[in-house]
Amino acid sequence: MEIYLASFSNIFIASPKVDLSSGTVTAAAAGEVFEYSVNFLNGKPVATDGDVVIDGFDAKTDKLVIKTDSLPDGFGKTNLLSTPGVDVTTGISETRIDFAVNASGESSSIILNGIEDSDLDTIDIVFEIIAPT
Repeated sequence: MEIYLASFSNIFIASPKVDLSSGTVTAAAAGEVFEYSVNFLNGKPVATDGDVVIDGFDAKTDKLVIKTDSLPDGFGKTNLLSTPGVDVTTGISETRIDFAVNASGESSSIILNGIEDSDLDTIDIVFEIIAPT
């Protein structure tokens, strides 16, 4: 009898996606992909989703994907730190991203409870272009 061993190192298991809109969600123990939507107005990300709190965000396993229908050339997470009208702040065990105001003068934010990272170095944040709906 022959026994064959297979290597599964090239198999990727997709992380569960959580589409955020507003309110509070609790991160699970397994890594998750949290999706939040913005549009760019005058080169600044303006939230189209509401205020969101993610309890238990784990920078080692979770990811924040910011979805948009357009993206200025080269814009990434480090630009959030230097874009006028966007604020990244930390508090007691939280990181908060306040997006730029919309045409009505309103702004929305994401709060990541459980992590303090004012320069976003440890948080996996990517921008993704999606087709307009």
